[in-house]
Amino acid sequence: MPILNSYSTDSFTRLEEWYTNVPRATLLNAYLIQPLSSSLSNTSPYIFGAYGTDNRFESSDVLSRWYQIYQRFKAKGIRILGFSTDCDSRDFHSMRTSLGFFANFAYGDHSDLLKIDLPNTWSWFLMQHQQLYICFQDAIHICTKLRNRLLSQSTHLLLGEQLINMKPLLYLINNYSKLDHLLVASDLNPKDRQNFYSAAKISNDNVLILLEQIPNSLGLNIYLQVHN
Repeated sequence: MPILNSYSTDSFTRLEEWYTNVPRATLLNAYLIQPLSSSLSNTSPYIFGAYGTDNRFESSDVLSRWYQIYQRFKAKGIRILGFSTDCDSRDFHSMRTSLGFFANFAYGDHSDLLKIDLPNTWSWFLMQHQQLYICFQDAIHICTKLRNRLLSQSTHLLLGEQLINMKPLLYLINNYSKLDHLLVASDLNPKDRQNFYSAAKISNDNVLILLEQIPNSLGLNIYLQVHN
């Protein structure tokens, strides 16, 4: 676990020594929490912690960190139901392990285990029947990743014989009223890689309906339905 104020000093000499001899963090990990409420219809997530890292850690470190977060929140009367992460392979491995996906993992006789009632016919759904918490990938991150892949100039996507690219969307913007699809040229800007709003716009129902009228857009239409 990160140590609070681990590099706090009033000594310039000490600070200089740290900068000279101690590896510095190159990345920032941020943790957000999404409250669940039966009385409030819309609760926004907010950040509860952030720390610097040199990105040198294993999936076992992720599992330990999640468990510590769970326990510390529990001590304050807050129940953590699950964790959601991006596409980092170590986070993926931690999620698979936590869910028992081709892994034998359990928190023993923990008093807070959730009972997961899976249908008997779901033999394809690999998840343990008792979980301390559930895991799922960040849907917003997936959506922006799919948009970035579509707009990439170095990636070629094929669905059967259909080439999936942004040309039908450009045709849509140039030949149909904005009132019909709500798109603008900046929605197809590949440099803005974290633009979730644009990712949602290019896959809205109106766009999908209009694409049916444009030749050679079937592959793109199917691809965008994954976003929707």
